[in-house]
Amino acid sequence: MEMPAPAGLYGMAIVEPAVLDRKLDGTFVYLVELVRVFGMLCLNYTVIGLFLLQLWKMNERSGTWDCSARLLPLELGCVFLFEVRMLSDVRNGLSILTLLWCAPRQAAANSSLSEKIYRGLADSPKIGAVMVKEEESQSGFLWRISRKRGNDRLWSLHGLTCTFRLWCTCVVGLPKLAIDLALAYMGGVYIMQSETDEAMVMNTLAVVFISEIEALLYHAFTSDAMRQSLEGMRPVEVEMGNKGRLLMWLACSILGPVVTGFVALAVMHHIRPGSCPGFPLSWRLFSDAAQSLAGKSLHMSWGQIFHTPASSAA
Repeated sequence: MEMPAPAGLYGMAIVEPAVLDRKLDGTFVYLVELVRVFGMLCLNYTVIGLFLLQLWKMNERSGTWDCSARLLPLELGCVFLFEVRMLSDVRNGLSILTLLWCAPRQAAANSSLSEKIYRGLADSPKIGAVMVKEEESQSGFLWRISRKRGNDRLWSLHGLTCTFRLWCTCVVGLPKLAIDLALAYMGGVYIMQSETDEAMVMNTLAVVFISEIEALLYHAFTSDAMRQSLEGMRPVEVEMGNKGRLLMWLACSILGPVVTGFVALAVMHHIRPGSCPGFPLSWRLFSDAAQSLAGKSLHMSWGQIFHTPASSAA
């Protein structure tokens, strides 16, 4: 199975320092790119941290909860869909950790000048991140049919050292997982505090926006050439037998939806009794709320049908 690096700010923070070449990119570009990549990563953590802090403050405020079952079906739907969105982010975080673990560890034969500044990448392939080695101007039929088509320019994670793997795990992989788990809980609580159906839908979109901050920064402040290099990099080959494929199928196709549904119900069951004492969260309550909502919608539809001719006749 082929496992590429995630196309985003987290993937860029892992791959670009591994392919930067001080000789090819230049000392100025080399240093500026290192500062830019990790500076953007810190900016991402800072902005998301501020939003999480604000979510925590708003969740701690004593507000007026709607303790009736009127919004219960919509509440379950919004919380479930938000947790599905966060499950996708958690899977990306686990993919980053798997990528760092499975990347080949072969050491390169020749070390580059960047080893003196960035020792964690001494064995990584140096092909340039901003600049690429230009082909020499040659001509001739034999040269045109025998030359390579740029496969040596693909970004790669082959030959990462243990030091750099540990660095990326502590700076990229684990913080991303912590942020996703915290946002999954705080966002679910924030959605449940909505007083109206319109506010609930807007609050769901608001917390989804927080999870997309990393993608916004990546697309806004990364050049098209570097994004193309990251998205078209050479993937890491991961050996997987039928047993592993079966386990992955069970985890993603069967356990994923079930666990996400239980997480949404667990968040509702944990928050509802504390804010609405004596509120019984049961399947019958969901059924009664859904029937009431369907009956109300049907009544409004028939009312509009019979009200339109009367209005036109008058």
